[in-house]
Amino acid sequence: MSEETQVAKQEESMSTRFMNAVVREFSGSVGEVALTNFQKRLAQNYFIAADQALVKAEQRRDNKKNNLPITWGNVDMKQLALDVVAAARVGLDPAQPNHINMVPYRNNRTKKYNIGFIDGYRGIELKARKYGLDIPDSVTIELVYANDTFKPIKKDHRNKVESYEFEVSNPFDRGEIVGGFYYHAYKNNPEKNKLVVMSLKDILKRKPEYASKEFWGKDGWYEKMCHKTIHRAAYRDITIDPQ
Repeated sequence: MSEETQVAKQEESMSTRFMNAVVREFSGSVGEVALTNFQKRLAQNYFIAADQALVKAEQRRDNKKNNLPITWGNVDMKQLALDVVAAARVGLDPAQPNHINMVPYRNNRTKKYNIGFIDGYRGIELKARKYGLDIPDSVTIELVYANDTFKPIKKDHRNKVESYEFEVSNPFDRGEIVGGFYYHAYKNNPEKNKLVVMSLKDILKRKPEYASKEFWGKDGWYEKMCHKTIHRAAYRDITIDPQ
C-alpha cells in the first residue's frame, strides 16, 4: 500500500469518527437520529476547518516547548463534537467568511487538544439577529475621521431620544481615523435608541493579542479591522436569549 493511500485511509477514518461523534451528540441533544442535509454539510465543513487548523498549528508547533503532536489522534473528540453541535444549531458555518474560526490549544489536564471556537464578526451578528432578546430595527456602524463632523446627542431633559449628527465633509480626504460609533435604532420605541462612541484608543485596545501585523498595519486592512471591531461590539451589545 502506497504512502498516499495510507494517508487517504487515515483521513477517511478520522472523518468517519468525527461524523459518528457529531451524530451521537445531535441524537442526545436534539433527539434526532438522522442529520438533515444542512446539518451534514455543516458537520463536513467543521471537519475540513478543524483539519486545516490542526495542520497549520502543527506546522507552527515548537517541539522544545510542546512535545505533543497536534494531530487528530490527540484531539478530545467528545468535546469537539459537543462544540460542533452547539455551533451548528446556531447556524454558524466555518466555510462562510467571518462566521467562526477554529483554534487548537493544549489542555494540560487531559493531555489532549481542544479546539477553541472563536466567533467572527458576521457570526456574532447572525447570532444576535436570530436569538437577540430585544433586536434593534437598524444598527449603524461608522468610523469617524479627523476631517468628518460628528456630534453625539445624548439623552437628557432636553432630548428624549439619543441621537447624533454625522457629516462627511470631504469624502476624498477624510484624514486619519480618530474613532467610531454604533447606533441601535428602534422604530416604534425611539426612546430606546442607543449611541455608543469609541475613541481610537477604545478600538485599538480591543485588538486581539494574536492579531497579525498584516491586518493591523497602516493600510486598507487597518481601516477594515477597525470597522470590524466596532461591528463586533455593536452586535455583542445585543443580549442573547439563553433559551
